[in-house]
Amino acid sequence: MKHLLGFVLVLNAAMAVAADPARPLGVPGNIIAVPVAAPGEVFVPPAVVEIPEDKHGDMVRLGRHVVVDTQRYARRFTGNGLSCGQCHVSEGRKPDAAPLWAAYTMYPQLHGEEVYTFEQRVQDCFRLELNGIGPPLDSPEMQGVVAYAQWLATGAPARAELPGRGVPALAPLTATSVERGAQVYTTKCALCHGADGRGTLRADRKGYQFPPVWGPDSFSAGSTMMVPQTAAAYIKANMPPGRANTLSEVEAYDIAAYLAVQDRPVDPRIGWIARLRRWFGRPLGPLS
Repeated sequence: MKHLLGFVLVLNAAMAVAADPARPLGVPGNIIAVPVAAPGEVFVPPAVVEIPEDKHGDMVRLGRHVVVDTQRYARRFTGNGLSCGQCHVSEGRKPDAAPLWAAYTMYPQLHGEEVYTFEQRVQDCFRLELNGIGPPLDSPEMQGVVAYAQWLATGAPARAELPGRGVPALAPLTATSVERGAQVYTTKCALCHGADGRGTLRADRKGYQFPPVWGPDSFSAGSTMMVPQTAAAYIKANMPPGRANTLSEVEAYDIAAYLAVQDRPVDPRIGWIARLRRWFGRPLGPLS
């Protein structure tokens, strides 16, 4: 465990100089105080160089590759162009970006009367976020991801709500605006994700440098990013890259509302009969 400072100062000297040419170069201005979601102790996962040089280490390395570059190492199970690490930022390490080390220790969970395992959660991520199919339990991709998450959680207390788990809690907000969201997206998101939401391809065109946030290569309508409160919390805590927590809560909610109305792959859990009934405005009934 290491102590985390309660505030992080984001210094944007270049903007300050542009606004005030008389200010000497290098003198900070426009100082933004960013409160940490849970000040105090924070879990720090082991460094990459600490992966053991044995068969278990080989599986951990494979899992890390799957998370960082899913399109190369687990392409057969994906249905869009995304990689796990584009949500689980910094190789699944970053607090408040659904870090894998904080998730692993909370499984298995009890959902109603059913036991829900970490492996099932990984399969759901492939189905709903990657618009693909869940890797079988005995596949090397699944075993690698589980081994990597377990290794990241080395030393973490089991069943503990570690600071930085999931995304920060935001109060519900109902007065969102798609129109305002479009404006904020254009000024603060489109540079990376594209004006058309289709993202920015890598140089090798085998994945995305910046992921699409709508369209056929983006996450499905069943993704947790389609839950307004979750999406807004994630956006505020992680976007734009390098300037996390600089958006207001209203701006984050408005962006989430704007993304929610865009076209994207359908929720695979909803059958075609239910979708037809929704399109024609009829009750879903027992077949949904």
